[in-house]
Amino acid sequence: MKLMNAIVCILMLVTSSATVLFVKALKPASSAAFVFFVVWLLLPYVAMISVLISLHRKDKAALHCYAATFIVTAGGMLLLADTIFWHPDPQGAIAVLMLPILQGIAFAVLLPIFIWISKMKYT
Repeated sequence: MKLMNAIVCILMLVTSSATVLFVKALKPASSAAFVFFVVWLLLPYVAMISVLISLHRKDKAALHCYAATFIVTAGGMLLLADTIFWHPDPQGAIAVLMLPILQGIAFAVLLPIFIWISKMKYT
């Protein structure tokens, strides 16, 4: 699992860097707005990494935890890229502001489902 932990940490680092570049592409009006958007959009990644680290310390982190993190991270990056680059429109700002909330909800829903599926497989 150490390899999987390293892969997910590298994924989070790449995602965080891409998020900063995406915020730069939004061209916020001030540096305070830039910092706000970066912190707001990085919040779910910090939360997911902290959950994975706490589960890893308890030796409870397994493939289903990493899978939920990967799906939420990839989905968030795709939605952000779609909103900023592929289909930009004036309502895209709402999607950018709602993205961390949606990622938190997705992670909170997917993680128990994946844990339940992994436990069902062994019964």
